[in-house]
Amino acid sequence: MANPTHNKNRGTSSSFLDSFFPGSKITYRSLLPVLAFVAIVVLVIGLGSAGRWPSGLSAPAATPTRTRTAPPTASLDACSPDRVRADVEKVHAIMLEFYDASALASQTPADQLLDIIPDLQEIRRRADALKVSGCLDLLRSYQVSHMNMVINTLMAFMSKSDQSILVEGIVQARLLNEEYKKEKARLLGETYVPPPTPTPKPADGTTTPQITATP
Repeated sequence: MANPTHNKNRGTSSSFLDSFFPGSKITYRSLLPVLAFVAIVVLVIGLGSAGRWPSGLSAPAATPTRTRTAPPTASLDACSPDRVRADVEKVHAIMLEFYDASALASQTPADQLLDIIPDLQEIRRRADALKVSGCLDLLRSYQVSHMNMVINTLMAFMSKSDQSILVEGIVQARLLNEEYKKEKARLLGETYVPPPTPTPKPADGTTTPQITATP
């Protein structure tokens, strides 16, 4: 026969719970949902700390970590005047040699130019072979083109070419020289002031024309 006292106390407050919640009507049965939730939380925390997650379930997305990005460093200008000045001076030193040689050619009789032109060609080869920064590619292009035009015009003069060809050669050589000087000023951060443009005079067949303008 069931103990009536035991049946009476089933579903009522226990002495253990009364010690924590005196005078309350809390029973083990009423706490079962709370205990089940606590057990699930403990299980999830335990699995998370061990780096495991039950198969068939998706693990919670990881909280993105904010990383501090270093500010971009300003890149140094490889073609700034301070960096290219030394190379520009090397290029221009050869150009000055060519100015002097072409000025000498303009004072040389036509029948003696054959001794002068090889000197101009040697200077042109050195200008073309000089190793400098790629920032000076345009400068050297104008330089070598000017030298070629001067040499070709002198050779045309020696071969007694038509006057129009000589005048055109003189004009083109001077234009290329001006472009060279403008590019040189740009590389060095200087202001270029173009000189007055002289009017080329046709050669008389004996006097060598002044092809290169004043440096």
